[in-house]
Amino acid sequence: MRALRVPRGLLFHDPLRWRLFSTPADLAEGKLRGFLEKNGLHADAPAPKQQPRLRQLFWVRVEDLPSREVRTRPGARFACACCGQSCQTMKLGPLLPADVERLRRADWNGTGRDRSTFFVDEHDQPLGEYSDAFLRREGSRCQFLRDDNLCEVHARFGAMTKPLMCRMFPYVFRATPAAVAVGMRLGECASAPAAAKGLPVVEQHDDLRRMLSEHDAIGLVPPSVWASPDRLITWEEYERIESDLLARPVGGFAAAVFRAFETAPSPKPGLDDLVAKIGLPNRPPRKLDPEAAELEDRFCRAVLFSKELFLHQDLARAAALLVIKAHLARIEVADGSPAAINQVWKTSADRPLRDLCRDLDVRGIAASIAAS
Repeated sequence: MRALRVPRGLLFHDPLRWRLFSTPADLAEGKLRGFLEKNGLHADAPAPKQQPRLRQLFWVRVEDLPSREVRTRPGARFACACCGQSCQTMKLGPLLPADVERLRRADWNGTGRDRSTFFVDEHDQPLGEYSDAFLRREGSRCQFLRDDNLCEVHARFGAMTKPLMCRMFPYVFRATPAAVAVGMRLGECASAPAAAKGLPVVEQHDDLRRMLSEHDAIGLVPPSVWASPDRLITWEEYERIESDLLARPVGGFAAAVFRAFETAPSPKPGLDDLVAKIGLPNRPPRKLDPEAAELEDRFCRAVLFSKELFLHQDLARAAALLVIKAHLARIEVADGSPAAINQVWKTSADRPLRDLCRDLDVRGIAASIAAS
């Protein structure tokens, strides 16, 4: 069990019970001892049975985060290429209540727009009283996406009127014990080769802080994390591993991440079964052009820095899935160009790889790929 200091007190993380406990600041020793005993966190408490984990992120209010300092990946760049693809292919919600209010409050007079038709539920049905609001589509496109692939809301009222999720993409916030990591879902951007050469992310800190303040809560990585099913490491140890990985030269990044967390890989067959299950062509992985290989490397680095690995049970399994995803992309890609690898990573973003691998030895498969 380890604790984090937060503005309102302490957050206790008990990884065996897979729970996060909060206690107010400045509790007297007796009351703090009583809190620990009540929750079975004191020194004499029996060790509980380890509970299954689905992910290693806790949902925490922004005002309760250990730190609101934003941290970006060194050298990361992004500027929207205004291709309009994400406004046609991604979920258009759920929206925050503030997003809904801003769009309804804007002056739509003379535009022919009917505010009552702006929002639907997640199934594109009329919005119910207790449903989360999503933006309505016209065909496959967001209703506000113009023919020139620019946003009508942005053009009429400025960027700040757009829903937070639209302004955020492809950025994602993950809180850690040290700072808020600003990651990027770069593999989901249809224009990643061009967008990733845009404005340095470090120059966007003011905008990022403003968007962070609009969140109610974000995912928090706890102070102790599972590197593998039987290996618990501190956040400080994880951070050293991540820093070493990000300092690596281009090439074989996904495999390097896997080796950093997998202590005893045992190569086993199963990749052919997965390829057949997905329906991919039966061919060896393609060799990528140097620029495409560099783009693939950026995608994998973005997954690591964005703390996407913590969305899984443990880091070794998550890293194995990353190795498998990169390998499948090289099988599926039409050619070795940056545009082709970008398209494959984007279309595979919705593939439920974890579910498809549920009955397979993903660590063994990844070990086989990494060894080849």
